[in-house]
Amino acid sequence: MKVLKCLAISIVILAFLLTPLLPFIPEEWSFQLPWVPLWGNVLKLEQAGIYGDFVGGFIGTIAFMVSVVILFISYQNQKETNRQNLDDQRQSSKQTVFDVRFYDMLKCHRENTAELEIEGKVGRRVFVSFIREFRKALSIVNALPETDSAQQLTTTSKIDLAYLAFYYGVGPNSTRLLRAATDHLPKASVEKVILEMGGAQVAYRELLKKPEDKGDLASRYLANLSKAEWELVRITYQPFDGHQSRLGHYYRHLYQMMKFVDSHPDKKMRRSYAALVRAQLSNHEQALLCLNSISKIGSAWSGENGFLQMYSMIKNIPKCFFDSEAEIDLEHQFPDMEFEYKDVERANKMPGKR
Repeated sequence: MKVLKCLAISIVILAFLLTPLLPFIPEEWSFQLPWVPLWGNVLKLEQAGIYGDFVGGFIGTIAFMVSVVILFISYQNQKETNRQNLDDQRQSSKQTVFDVRFYDMLKCHRENTAELEIEGKVGRRVFVSFIREFRKALSIVNALPETDSAQQLTTTSKIDLAYLAFYYGVGPNSTRLLRAATDHLPKASVEKVILEMGGAQVAYRELLKKPEDKGDLASRYLANLSKAEWELVRITYQPFDGHQSRLGHYYRHLYQMMKFVDSHPDKKMRRSYAALVRAQLSNHEQALLCLNSISKIGSAWSGENGFLQMYSMIKNIPKCFFDSEAEIDLEHQFPDMEFEYKDVERANKMPGKR
């Protein structure tokens, strides 16, 4: 279209430039054309009239036809421009709607995090205690006696059982939920964990009843507490009461937000939005999300098409955050995850780095 338009405009311009010059061409260039009105620099009225009819009838018709073509081409170009502008406006409107909803969801996530509270700890600080409580639950699972059922537990199964025990807890109602959630695991191991967790709760309450050094737990640790007792004290609240009321909606909303991010048509933009979400998660939040994804209730996060691997949601967990032998080997559990510490290690190995 652009080429045709340029050609038509060029023809019109050339015609308008050359036509007025025809009456003044030299006699020897005229080839004795009868309609040329100028012979020997003498203007002939009869030939001038013929020339005018020629210009008005023939050249004018060509100019009109060319003008029609130009007008049609201009109309098509304007139509295409309007369509493109409309598409751009629609795309911009869709992007604006997406951004508004995304940032509303991000704000809601921040509010969910800020509302988390347990025994005086608020917001992201609670995840530090959550990780400590999970580690206590995992130590109970790892200490199961060497029975046939215990030997059936793989490393992943142990983390699954420990996380479900941490998540649901034990108590009049919690124990029933925990048993239902762990029906895929050896029943004898589950019952032993429930019994040990109930004992840990009793031990914690007994520690708080001791009159000596009641307000100085650190001094009591140095003087009297065993390692197991100190693990309970550091949690700062009675363990294994369950956290589904705190974490249930937190993870549901986080998953829905990532599902919304994944619906964006542009792959590059999806990763950009996912990076913003990941930036909101502290190391302890990412660590608990990692554990949640290994458990039965968080299985939607993991897998080939899971958001955890797809958007590297836990890449900021430090290398030695988990004990690779006693807890979890991150690189073995998530072989495709590009952890941040790997980038640092590669950068340090570059020439010129010490």
